[in-house]
Formats: sequence, structure tokens, C-alpha cells
Amino acid sequence: MDVQMERGNKKYSFDMDNGFFEAGISSVVYIVGAVNWGMAPSHRITQRGPFQDGDTDVDFRLDPRVLSIPFVAPANDADESFAVRNALLQVFEPGNDTWQLLVSFGAEPTRVIDVKSVGGLTMDTDAKDFTVRGVIQLRAADPVWSDRYVTTVNLTASLFGTPTPYPKPYPVPYGAGSVNNITTINYLGSWVSYPTIQCTGPATDLTIVDGLGNLIVFDSIIPAAQTWTIFLEYGTKTVIDQNNVNQFAALNINSDIVNWGIFPDPTVLDGVNTISVSATDTTTDTLVTLYYNSRYIGV
Repeated sequence: MDVQMERGNKKYSFDMDNGFFEAGISSVVYIVGAVNWGMAPSHRITQRGPFQDGDTDVDFRLDPRVLSIPFVAPANDADESFAVRNALLQVFEPGNDTWQLLVSFGAEPTRVIDVKSVGGLTMDTDAKDFTVRGVIQLRAADPVWSDRYVTTVNLTASLFGTPTPYPKPYPVPYGAGSVNNITTINYLGSWVSYPTIQCTGPATDLTIVDGLGNLIVFDSIIPAAQTWTIFLEYGTKTVIDQNNVNQFAALNINSDIVNWGIFPDPTVLDGVNTISVSATDTTTDTLVTLYYNSRYIGV
């Protein structure tokens, strides 16, 4: 297992066998454990009525997590021990910047989580051999891990009814263009992913349905050569056009951009998500593209 941390333009690489090397540290820093990297903490949401015995279990939510990284840094003397301590304090000093913790397992995709240093770097120095021991603490407001790289899926690979000119001296298109396509995504993540969807016109009555039947429907026409982007991640759920103008009002009242997503097993059987797209008055320029990262409840 390899562990990397990226903070701004600086990268710090750990290796469970070879340790961690950073400019200014003459010793090697070894990771000797991983605490709270697995299942994200959660709590149940309940309600209770008058005279009710027990309560009604309604739902649950994940809580932020603090990831702990125990380490050992051998040192030959007091000066080297002090240098290691000083360098680590500079690397992990608290701040408001968001940085990334990356973990790789052989052929498995690299998983990443956004964190902030909480300043919980505690260190003890062995009086006999000057070894520095301590625990690095990193807080993840969103406790879910994800793949580092985005997966791109074309949802309009098949076009139906594209207008074609009748063979006359004057070319006249007959019939209306339409999109009616179904795409299967074999999702290997263990937690729901909320993707970003780009829709390029022309398209009328564009409808996008996820594997659980959640709808995204536009009442307004997406004009030719315009691209509307649907953001589904928490805190950014909206629709923006290519000029950064908000098009949220174009959504039909039945649209559900809160719950629309790509779901793991067992929410959908074996993680097989069936995504359908339909629209009329389309051309070969019409395009709906989905971008997502696989997400994981832990490592």
C-alpha cells in the first residue's frame, strides 16, 4: 500500500516499507497504522410521537471523520530528532487549505479523500534512541473516499430519426430528430456518486432518468450550440449554461436533482445502473455526457 499527501503544489509520499522522504528530513518517517480509514462514522435519524414506545427509525447520515496516521521516525541523535520534529510540524501545521490524502493498493484504483490538517500532531521522543513517534490527524468533512480520475459516459451514443433530405433538387428535411437511448453503467463503488451532466443542444423536452427512476426533465428548449451543465454534488446542485447563467428555472417541477445519482449494490442490483435519455427536435450535434467518480464508504 502506498500513501501520498498533496498540499498545494507540494507532494509527500509514504511507503509502508521504505518510509517517507521530504526535503529537510534526514531520517525516514514510517507509517505504522491507519485509524478511522474504514467505515465512515454515522448516526441514525429517528422520531418519536406521544405515547410511543421506542421510536421510528427514519434514515441515517454519515458524519465527518478524523483520520489518524501513527508514524515512527528513527533518529541517530538529539539534533536529528529535533530536525525531524521541526519539519513535520511545518508540513502538518493547521490551515484552512484543503488537501488530499491518496491511497493505492496494487492494481486497485487510487482512492482519495479531501482533508484539512487539524493540528493534532502529537509527538514523543524516545530518550534512549531519539526515535520520534507520533500521530498525524486529518479531518475529512465529507467522509467518503473516491476514485481520483473521472469516468466519462456518452449517454446519446445512439440517435434515432435524424432528418435526411428527400432526393429532390431542393433538399427538404422530413421527420423530426429524436434521442431515445438507454445506457448501462456497471458501478463498482460502494457509495452513491452524484455526477455532473453536460447537455448540448438542440434538444426539446430533454429527460434523463437514473437507475432508481429519479427524473431530470427540462421544460425549456436547450438551443443549438448551447451547453447546459447539471451539477448534482451536495452544495452545488443547479443548472448553469455556457455563459454561467443559471438555468434552474428550466427544470420541470417533477425533476429530482437532490436524489439523482449512480448507485452501488444493493441499492441497485449488482451496481448495474440503467440510465435513459430522451429528447425531440435533436440533430447529430445533440450530446448528453455524464461525468462521475466512483465513491467508497472506506478503505
